[in-house]
Amino acid sequence: MIYLNQYRMINDQLTFGYTLKSTLFSGYLINFGVKFQINADRRGNRSDIKVQVIDTIRDFFKVEKMQFRQSINMNDLQYNILGLDGVIGIKTLELFQDGNGDGTGNRKLYYYRADGIPYDGNDSTYGFQYGFDNAEENGIIRPSITPSVFELKNPNRDIYGKVI
Repeated sequence: MIYLNQYRMINDQLTFGYTLKSTLFSGYLINFGVKFQINADRRGNRSDIKVQVIDTIRDFFKVEKMQFRQSINMNDLQYNILGLDGVIGIKTLELFQDGNGDGTGNRKLYYYRADGIPYDGNDSTYGFQYGFDNAEENGIIRPSITPSVFELKNPNRDIYGKVI
């Protein structure tokens, strides 16, 4: 089975006999959150602008749009946000994995396998927190070497923002 694993496509399923369980390995999920600070036009309604920005981020990171080994172009996301009515600038726009993005939370947004089971540390092929700071170059976040896909797992809880 190890021999066949190296030659199969990422979403192939291998089944052997009746005594062995079906093995399905699709890769790993890199879960993250988004935090932002937006400069708004003083004539605009800040609450409406914040909702529009959150909806834009949610749409940009839809699971259906993400693929294995796909990079994230933060410049495209900034362009989409700057195109909204009332937005005049972006002070910060970052991806994070620890807590609430401000260092105060204890909720972790990483260590999930593709089947949704939390990573327990026993798998030698994946045991790292994805370093978004080190992976970004010219506004593009490079994908992981390990077969994985970026996922904004819960957009209702994992997008934090402020309109100033």
